[in-house]
Amino acid sequence: MTTILTATTKIAGVTEINRPSAGTSLGAPALSVGDTAEATVMKALPGNQYLLNIKNSSMLADSEVPLTAGEKITVQVEKLTPGILLRVTSSTQGEAAVINKYLLLHRSNPAALGEIFSKIGELLAKSKSLPPSLTIISANLEKISQLSGKILISGINQPYVNNLTDYAKSLGLNMEHELIKYLVQGSKISKSDDQTSVKRLCMDILNNLNTFMGDVSNIDDALLNQLKQLRSFAEESISALETRQILNVLSRESDGPYILQLPFAFPEGVRMQDIYIERENEQGKDDEGKAASFRMTIFLDLDQMGEITLDARFQGKKIDCVFHCQNEDISHFVGSYLDELKEKLEGAGYDVGGLQCLVEENVHIMRQEYLSRQPFNNRLALNLFA
Repeated sequence: MTTILTATTKIAGVTEINRPSAGTSLGAPALSVGDTAEATVMKALPGNQYLLNIKNSSMLADSEVPLTAGEKITVQVEKLTPGILLRVTSSTQGEAAVINKYLLLHRSNPAALGEIFSKIGELLAKSKSLPPSLTIISANLEKISQLSGKILISGINQPYVNNLTDYAKSLGLNMEHELIKYLVQGSKISKSDDQTSVKRLCMDILNNLNTFMGDVSNIDDALLNQLKQLRSFAEESISALETRQILNVLSRESDGPYILQLPFAFPEGVRMQDIYIERENEQGKDDEGKAASFRMTIFLDLDQMGEITLDARFQGKKIDCVFHCQNEDISHFVGSYLDELKEKLEGAGYDVGGLQCLVEENVHIMRQEYLSRQPFNNRLALNLFA
């Protein structure tokens, strides 16, 4: 929700700057209509008044919107007379609230993304009975199902999306910083290359449902329940995808890894596997001028082999990789495929250094220790945007 400030009497939907009280030195900064400026809340005063600092000038303002001493806001000048009208375009408190919300969602259900793949088949089948005016929803569910089939990894199909960039775009896991602006300010998100992603399709489904359900008086109970189920799916899917995006904003702003989850199909359902990609050095930035170096850590939770951690390092086309398995039998089984893996990597143009399997009974502890070091699992990181 956009907040409007003024320099004459109210800071709430509207904030206005008042005349100085005794002992308070105020001076109007040089402002023009259309200007943007950073403002700092210097002090909270009784009666919903705040002392603001804009361009090194102090301004006393009233506000119905609660502000916090030390909070920084970006404002745009709407008008100068009869009072200075300032529109708030961003707030550090607003961003912190968004980050907190999505961190809580992640911690409460880290595998929420997998529910998109688990539910789409049943919902698509039921959507065939929707009335003709809602065929667009059935069509969008069909597209989500097709994208899911290209993404989902199982023992009976080879995923069509075979690189991580295409995978992220197919889900709609891009434009994270635009998302922050949208969630905090309500600004528009460009549609460029996001037209056929799972997220965009879910947003279209939600918009169509909200329009159709504006008046429910003529909708029978059975159809209404079906529409509510579809709306919950769309809302939960969008929330799960945005949670992944927000985690990446938080992680990347703190020099943490890029975070992805891949869906694996098992007899009991879909299980998400976690991938973390870190840049260890940039091209030409290390002492020896070596190629950029990346580390990829993959935590697998498999049906028969249990937990496995894969730690791979890439430097240019050189790759080294270590598999950590929970016992000797699994390590031996994985190790029996390393020659084949090496051959395929070399066929793809990689210079394979070392490939090995190690026994590590406490793979789950390795995972916990790794995650405990990441910004999205560190509560201090909540202050990064403040």
